[in-house]
Amino acid sequence: MTTEKGALRRAVAQRLAQLTPSQRAAWSQGIAGRVLALAGFSQARRVALFYGMETEPDTLPLMEGLARQGRQVYLPRVLGKGVMEMGLYRPGQSLRSGPYGILEPEGPALDQPLDWVLAPGLAFDPWGGRLGRGAGYYDRFLAGAGKGAALAALAFECQMVERVPMAPHDVTMHLVITQRAVYQGGKEMEL
Repeated sequence: MTTEKGALRRAVAQRLAQLTPSQRAAWSQGIAGRVLALAGFSQARRVALFYGMETEPDTLPLMEGLARQGRQVYLPRVLGKGVMEMGLYRPGQSLRSGPYGILEPEGPALDQPLDWVLAPGLAFDPWGGRLGRGAGYYDRFLAGAGKGAALAALAFECQMVERVPMAPHDVTMHLVITQRAVYQGGKEMEL
């Protein structure tokens, strides 16, 4: 399975490398619109997000918008090898570069259950299968602190594949949200 996952990571990374900045911006805006239109999301008070890297959806407008609405927005920060926590993000707050060059918040650590986790990854399938970058940070977080929250992956449609190979420790997402559709249980949802 490791070889299969590695080949899938390389294939999807090549697709992502071909995205133009204007595609990324427009598609990110479409993803954010779908998130905000989800039934049940309007009641979410504590939301975990991620600061999108250059090949991931740009989440900054969504982060700022949610925080301005009075919601608590949390971003991941790396504590050590394979371990992360969520720290509170506040608009205008400076973010620091973490161990992988990903911007991290300096706010207090999450100390209450999350309502929603909006997660990144490399490849996804319509059943919620998620393939991350291979270090297992999100799988460990979702199996622990993320339990009980609604789990949604944010992705570009070019990251969707027929089926992601899943190991027993891999966490399945409840939803996969792209600029084109919202997937749940192998089907496209109606919004």
